[in-house]
This record gives sequence, C-alpha cells and structure tokens, in this order.
Amino acid sequence: MAEQDEPILRRKLAPAGGDGPSGGLGTEALRRALARAARRGLRCAAIPTAAELAPAELAAVLADLPAGGLVLTLEDAAGAPCGVIALDPGLAATLVETEVTGRVPAGGAGPRPPTDLDAAILGGYAAALLDEIAAATGRAEDAALRAGGFCAEPGTLGDRMPPGACRRLVATLKPGDAAGAGTLTVCLPAAVDPAAAARAAGDAPERRLGDAVTTAPLALEAVAHRFHMSLDKLAALGPGDRIDLPAGAIDAIALEAPGRAGVFAGRLGQLRGFRAVKIGAPGRRHASPPTPETDAPAPEAGSSGQA
Repeated sequence: MAEQDEPILRRKLAPAGGDGPSGGLGTEALRRALARAARRGLRCAAIPTAAELAPAELAAVLADLPAGGLVLTLEDAAGAPCGVIALDPGLAATLVETEVTGRVPAGGAGPRPPTDLDAAILGGYAAALLDEIAAATGRAEDAALRAGGFCAEPGTLGDRMPPGACRRLVATLKPGDAAGAGTLTVCLPAAVDPAAAARAAGDAPERRLGDAVTTAPLALEAVAHRFHMSLDKLAALGPGDRIDLPAGAIDAIALEAPGRAGVFAGRLGQLRGFRAVKIGAPGRRHASPPTPETDAPAPEAGSSGQA
C-alpha cells in the first residue's frame, strides 16, 4: 500500500463520531486502528483479536498493568506524564526480537526483563499506535500525546500523573502466525467534555481579573462647562465673585470618568430636594456642546453664574 494512501484510508475508516460501546469508538474501528499501527510501526502483522476502549480510574489501570512488562510513559503537549503504553512480557519480547531479526520467533520469544533498548526499538510502533488512536478518536487531546521514556518502576507512576478518570484501551495482539497472543494496554487521559471546558474557562484567571475590574468602584464627575483661567485671575477671585457660564450649560451636563472620558450626557434637575443629574444618551450631551474652552471673563458682581 502506498504511504500517501494511509491518511485517506484513515479518514474513511475513522468513525463519524458519537458515543459507542468502546468509549465513543466502535470496536471494529478500534481494531482497524490497531492493525494499521502494527503495519506502520512493526516488521510483522500484529493482528488484534480483541479490543476495547472504555472509561476507567487511573489507580485501577496502574494496578492491573502486567508484572514484568514493558511500560512506556505518555506525555502531554507540555511534556508532563499523563498515561502509559504497556506490553505484557511475552508480547514485548516477541515484538523486540521480530524487529531485530526480521522474523517472528516460532511460538513467541520467552519473557525477559525489559530494558531501555527494548523501549527504543519499539519507539516507532508506539508513535504509530498513538497516531492511529488519535486519528480514530478524532480528539485533539489524543493528537497531542507523545511516547515518553521507558519506565523501569511502574509503581511510581501513580505519584507522577494526575489522579482520577482516564480511558483504558485493552487489546489482544497476535504477532504473525507462529507466535502466541499477548496483551497491549494503553492508558489515555480522560476525554475532554467541551461543555465542562467552557464552564472551567469561566474560572480562568483572566475571567476573574475581568470580574474584579468591572466591579471596581469608579468616580464620575458631573461637568456643566470647562474653561481656562489665568493664574492671576484665579488669584484675584474672592467670596461673592461671579463667573459667567454659557447659555444652556446647566442643560448639557456631561458625566465623565477619570481622564475626561465621556460616559453619559444628562440634564441638571432635582430629586427629593437634592440636586441631581438626569442621565440621557451615552457619551453625548443633550444639547449642543457649550462654547469651547476659552479664557473666562473677569469676575464681576451680578454675573449669571456663582463661583
């Protein structure tokens, strides 16, 4: 089969979506994905005779890993451990010997303690396996997974990975016709629920900061008119002096935030005996704006505005 045909076939064989008996992935689609991974990453046809993908608890998955098997950690996009690929001792030894010699040993290879070299030899298969799983599930979180290093002490994995729900893939693989079958276990992070992710986003730091900013108190100023006055005229002002205001100034009040940012327009009025501003259109005055800021006239007695 031509290498360029693989992505096309992968898309055609991948499920359209929806929840199935295997955690959202049909059994046949899962078996096809495992078979493709073997063809791409191994020098033999590791035929899946059984396969299941279902929700599980991480502690239970780690407790059920085959004793003495080959265990590779899975890493997320940030490089943190988040899952495992585990082969039982007999299957791991058979696949390693097949990769080294180019032929499947009759009856399978005898189990032996796994090593770093074994993990490196099967690294291509681990990468192909993750790629096919991601293509079959269609989940972005699966596409971000990468095979990490060899784990010589699987008992420590529980302290290195986030506890809780996960997905467990268990498959029985038969390498070629002469070897016995072995067990493959893949522990994947729990599937992300888009609705739950959206709810979690509501508690994100940037959201909390936005809430704090929008609920902070803000001082507003009610401004009828602004004008410039020289320092000597300001110094000459005294009690009882009056300053002229443009006609209609009190009918065109502006509510401004700090920095003279216009928030609302309004009119001067009364409420229960107190001076009040009736809010109008956002950011504009009710009437035409007063005369632009100019030098104020000299204070005079009897002018229209009280200083």
